[in-house]
Amino acid sequence: MDEENLEDLKRLVSLLSDRQALDLLLVVTGSRPACLIMDPENEAKQELVEFCDSCSLYYKMEEERSQGLGKEGFFVAVEEKRLEELENSEGRFYGLSDRHVGNFLGFPDEDIAYFHENVREGPVEQETREKKAELLSNGEISDRQAEISEIVSYVPKPSAKCIKRASRRGMSYLEDVKNFDSENDTEVGSQVLEDFLGRPVNFSESE
Repeated sequence: MDEENLEDLKRLVSLLSDRQALDLLLVVTGSRPACLIMDPENEAKQELVEFCDSCSLYYKMEEERSQGLGKEGFFVAVEEKRLEELENSEGRFYGLSDRHVGNFLGFPDEDIAYFHENVREGPVEQETREKKAELLSNGEISDRQAEISEIVSYVPKPSAKCIKRASRRGMSYLEDVKNFDSENDTEVGSQVLEDFLGRPVNFSESE
């Protein structure tokens, strides 16, 4: 990434929430194929447009068309074709189906299905938290794995398989961010991760 775009990225992440900044960073590092910035402020939205244009990222803004979730979604993709997933879709995510949004974002099919089948009954996170606590208590996952699974921006299905997969994805994201900072002689990636996790990131820490 050239110096101008790197400075733009630093400015942009300061305008986003910790979650939004991390999701965008993971697209920039090549960790993820796409992200969704939910209800960006006007200043951030303009910066997003300019940043995507200068970095050859594709984007689409969707406004809520019914009584659903949020007012405006800013969808960012590495490849333009991925935006086709959002066409002819209807649902609660800015007028789009949560299945289509999940596919656009590149989430695992099992986790998309779990979310879709359960979200209308209320928040889906608690069951996954309880399963994660169970896996921690019986030694199937470590504290490190449990924490790093939070880096992914979907709710894993409450099974050992899906939670461990989320942790593996999170670890691969850490490696990509580490490489991004090293290649660009910056600390923007580690700072975004630190803001999200609430503590400095030790990239050499084992699982």
